[in-house]
Amino acid sequence: VLQYMTRNAQFFNKMGATNHRRECMDISYNKLFKILIDKELKKTEFAKEIGISANTLAKLSRNELVSMEVLVRICRYFECSVDDILDILPEKKLDNR
Repeated sequence: VLQYMTRNAQFFNKMGATNHRRECMDISYNKLFKILIDKELKKTEFAKEIGISANTLAKLSRNELVSMEVLVRICRYFECSVDDILDILPEKKLDNR
């Protein structure tokens, strides 16, 4: 398994891919979770209602990127816009030492 992972990492490095953490945008779904609290909805109930997986719910909880389809489902469910459920945070400058 380690050998497989090492080969894949070498392949992606050759293809110009960078560290996943550096590629992630700084995003916050705190507004979404505030809505859930205000409406007294549990995260798991909400996920089931809109038809998203536990993995997608975990991504939301970790402020990771999710698909546009998921964002549209959430906005349609709450009859709101994207601005009502997420914030895009200012870009952090990476130290290139």
